[in-house]
Amino acid sequence: MLDQIEPAIQNYQRAVEQSSRGAPDDDFLANTARIGLGTSYRIKGEAFYRLDDSAGAQLWIAEAVNTLEAAAQSLAGSQDYRVRAQAYQGLGTAYDWQAFLNGNTPAALQQALSAYNQCIEQGDLSPLDTFLKDDIIAKLCAPAVNRLTATPGVGP
Repeated sequence: MLDQIEPAIQNYQRAVEQSSRGAPDDDFLANTARIGLGTSYRIKGEAFYRLDDSAGAQLWIAEAVNTLEAAAQSLAGSQDYRVRAQAYQGLGTAYDWQAFLNGNTPAALQQALSAYNQCIEQGDLSPLDTFLKDDIIAKLCAPAVNRLTATPGVGP
């Protein structure tokens, strides 16, 4: 699995670098690529966890958190609510994994819950976007909020 994720990481890194060079549309592309890069880092962290390498898992999950936080911060004020929701969903999942790897501390779980709730809030800001509501929020963010509030301490 690690050999399959590495080319994706390299491609997303290249996309972030190339799209961070100037034109206004490049911000959108850079943020979208950052979300993909952060998600790829999280998947790599999950792979390390499944290979019983906790230190490697924590390293890559932390990298995912840093990358997705940067994407979410860069999207603040953007009216592309679907992309913002994707950033918050990815960040929530990365925080969820970080909490899981660190013994599900309440503070860490709260970060995950907050990111998932921010994902859900994007649907209120874009009420006509059915993909956002039906696919991102209903299938990813809302179930995560329900899981974290119903049974705190249950990992991703």
